[in-house]
Amino acid sequence: MPETKPGDLPSLFNARCYAEGALAALAATRAKPEHIAGLDRVCTQMERWPEISRGELNKLNTAFHDAIRDIAANRYLAGFRDQVMFHHWQLRMPVMFTDAQIVVSHQEHRAILAGIKAGDPDAAERAARAHVNTTRAIVIEVLESMAASRAAAGAQDPSSILNL
Repeated sequence: MPETKPGDLPSLFNARCYAEGALAALAATRAKPEHIAGLDRVCTQMERWPEISRGELNKLNTAFHDAIRDIAANRYLAGFRDQVMFHHWQLRMPVMFTDAQIVVSHQEHRAILAGIKAGDPDAAERAARAHVNTTRAIVIEVLESMAASRAAAGAQDPSSILNL
């Protein structure tokens, strides 16, 4: 399998958008009260930011998305999403969300949960896709800024950081 490169990010985000959206839609049709309660608990724990560390926030974020994957109970979609995430995290992009971006992320998690809780697959899917697209915009903006900084510093190939 070829190495994942920063230029793969747009395709990875497209794939993640479809996977996360489809999993949220399925979760909306399959979630039981205990699933809703579990997702709500994770959201509440994430909303303790900034009282918790970024590491803990990241673990909770992963737990939220993994729980949706598990509630959806479709091993093929789950495998696809996990493969996309493997390639995404293989890049280890140095993007740290601001406090305001974290608050928006919490709101987006709540919107996904609301769609799942309502049993509304369309709302859950829309919310999940919007959430991934928000993350995409943040990551791409940071990488473009890093490329511009490299160019200003006289880097030989400043676009190589994003390679779009």
